[in-house]
Amino acid sequence: MLYPNLTLLEKLVPNLLQIHPSKTHSRDQEIKNCLDSLKTAFLRWLIVFSLYEAEGTLFLIDIPVFEYNQKNKCSVQIESNEFKCADWQKFFKQRLLEENFPDSRELTIEDLLTKLFTDCYSQAFIKSLKNRYFFSDEMVAACLWLKPLRVSDKTIRNNFKDLYQRPDKLLKKPKRGYYSKIKPEEYLRILYSSQSSISENNDYSDVLDYLTNDLSTITELLMTKINGKQRLFVHHEYVAIKELREESANFADRLKEIWKKATTPPLQINYYSASLNQKGQYIVYPVSLYYYQRAYYLCAYGQAPKTESSEQLQWYNYRLDRISAIKVLSWDNVSLPLDKSKVVDSEVYSPEYI
Repeated sequence: MLYPNLTLLEKLVPNLLQIHPSKTHSRDQEIKNCLDSLKTAFLRWLIVFSLYEAEGTLFLIDIPVFEYNQKNKCSVQIESNEFKCADWQKFFKQRLLEENFPDSRELTIEDLLTKLFTDCYSQAFIKSLKNRYFFSDEMVAACLWLKPLRVSDKTIRNNFKDLYQRPDKLLKKPKRGYYSKIKPEEYLRILYSSQSSISENNDYSDVLDYLTNDLSTITELLMTKINGKQRLFVHHEYVAIKELREESANFADRLKEIWKKATTPPLQINYYSASLNQKGQYIVYPVSLYYYQRAYYLCAYGQAPKTESSEQLQWYNYRLDRISAIKVLSWDNVSLPLDKSKVVDSEVYSPEYI
């Protein structure tokens, strides 16, 4: 995930590196320049993020490309990664409308942080603004209310042009008026150096101080939302369980991909309960990951290992290293014990409820 931390924003807009904060004298012009540069940096980050990294988020943009077919006298969609700046604007606005943003020009930095990242990351970002630029609470509020897309079409075109003309090009220009994406390995090399130190950055230490190097795989789930929902919650307590940590992380990655679907599907899991000494297959609706005593747990609603007092359907925490298989099922399966209309999109079966 391409986090909009200050290191990355300063890479996208080098003018931010020229800001020399001072707490001792009036700096109204300096603050204005800083806010203007942050607005531009978020616009460029939004362009890059929407083109390269938005899968599983609310801002995925898939730009169809059309060309005029002379024989049939009509425009037809073609397989191509070339697009115009106007194409990006059109389909980004369309995507925002789908997510209940009536006007893309009204999208604020606070909206971006709220839609894409958890409160954990948002608070860390605010702390970094205060530490780097000595922002007061009022200045932080002014930054969060900046509207990156409230600019002219020409300004957006100029920012596309800048992403192409910079020494480390983030866009290609195959022909006049058209852009295309660079190769994934080039993109990773250019921008991810600014992401590697996120867990070491003092501005983020308060929210990541319990993540040691061998637990860094959960950072993305903690910081980011999947389709607008937080899916990882942390119970802050240590009891080291090292042997199966990698296997647990693999199951967490699998669940992350499942939650990227527009509608979360039911799962069939093979599970061993050590306390009951039971093995079985259970159909469940996966809701969130729960991290406790250095082990992952899948918090899900559905079938569970049974005791004499067990209900047929219930909440249960399945320890990931005791799951031997996960199978994705379809809601169209008439034999499901779960009722889609009662479970999907219900507040009772949501991460927020937990």
